[in-house]
Amino acid sequence: MERMAKRKGDDEDNREKKPKIRRSTADAIDYLREKSSNEKEYRIRKREIQLQAEKQDQTQRQQQAMFSAMMAQIQQQQQQQQNMMSLMKTLMENYKKA
Repeated sequence: MERMAKRKGDDEDNREKKPKIRRSTADAIDYLREKSSNEKEYRIRKREIQLQAEKQDQTQRQQQAMFSAMMAQIQQQQQQQQNMMSLMKTLMENYKKA
């Protein structure tokens, strides 16, 4: 057992020990600053995209409203034309009878 204990101890002594790297608080602060900056840019970009989508949605709603108004106007004109045709037909029939 003693031999095994010595071997294990010898191996540990012969290995190169890596020096411990202590990070300074400045590294942590820099990391947090960068993270905060990235998050801020992300939020700004997300808001820009959201505003752009809202603008497109509003434009679509306006176009849909204009289209609906045009269709209503066309239907109204068609109805007026039908009424005029009925009136003309009635007048022609009355003229033939007279």
